[in-house]
Amino acid sequence: MKKWRSINIKGYFALCLLVASFVLTSSALAASSEKKVFNWRMQTVYSPTLIEQKEIIPAFVKEVKQMSGGRLNITIFPGGTLVPNVDMVPAVGKGMFEMAQSSMSYAAGLMPECLYSRAPMAARNADDLGSIWAATRDLFRASYAKQNVRILSLMQCTDSHVILTKPVKTLDDLKGMKIRTIGATALFFEGLGASTVYIPGGEVYTGLAVKTIDGATWGGDSTLYNWKWHEVAKYLLMSPAALVANPGDEMVVNLDAWNSLPPDLQAILQTAADKLHWVQRNTLLKEESKARQQMLDAGVTLCSLPDSDYPKVMKAAESVWADIASKSPEAKEVVKIMSDYLRSQGYTKFKIE
Repeated sequence: MKKWRSINIKGYFALCLLVASFVLTSSALAASSEKKVFNWRMQTVYSPTLIEQKEIIPAFVKEVKQMSGGRLNITIFPGGTLVPNVDMVPAVGKGMFEMAQSSMSYAAGLMPECLYSRAPMAARNADDLGSIWAATRDLFRASYAKQNVRILSLMQCTDSHVILTKPVKTLDDLKGMKIRTIGATALFFEGLGASTVYIPGGEVYTGLAVKTIDGATWGGDSTLYNWKWHEVAKYLLMSPAALVANPGDEMVVNLDAWNSLPPDLQAILQTAADKLHWVQRNTLLKEESKARQQMLDAGVTLCSLPDSDYPKVMKAAESVWADIASKSPEAKEVVKIMSDYLRSQGYTKFKIE
């Protein structure tokens, strides 16, 4: 009996040592994880001259670094630096770089539900956009996860107008025009009688100058001004706004990189991304007004469609919504959520069953 007790006492102490060793090792690993420094790269969709690239995104990166105590550092690369902008989401999924600030429309070939981001005549303000995003966030996160990507947030841009080489006073004036645009906006203008084409932003100035295209969309008025397209296209179509409260920009992160972060850094990154939505919106609203006045001073004329054309504009928009819904079950669900909300606000009678 004494021998048995002696053996088990020794075994007990050995077990205690093993448990203590495990606890100490686990604590050390946790402490090591908390102290680990993550150095990431992020490509944006923006050119170096845009305020998003010069001020807004750098402020976001600085805040993440400060909030994380220097444990999460992000290096910014302008649009097209690492990969073509249209390839950013697949590149992030493959781990070519950890993050991107992209345009959701670029991912529509992989995920048709992303066409929602350019749904015309949809969200009318930030509250609309926030409500629709809150209701669709889980669906989008599930879709992006299949690409090994986590979508952190959608950024609200400002109204997107069309810069033109000739005036448009009625819908009839749009017929036969060739407009450079993308995604659901292209479907919208085709429904209004124009033809559309996609060319990279760097080629639009020449296209407008030599009139191989008659007009173009690209973000808000500050973007149009920075691209200097107003030098060769002297008309700005204000109404309808092709994208009213445009949720076109997205912030995405490689899913493996996201999962490698400790929970506190995940929370910091998500919080900063959510805040960026409002920072970008409020900053751009000021920039849009200033840029529009600068274009007017440079000889640009504002155009607007008559109220009598509004029913045709909404019919064309609703046709695009239906087209998006037909692309996939996920796209149908997104359009249902969106149109149910828009109907509750009195914007439309359109309904997806």
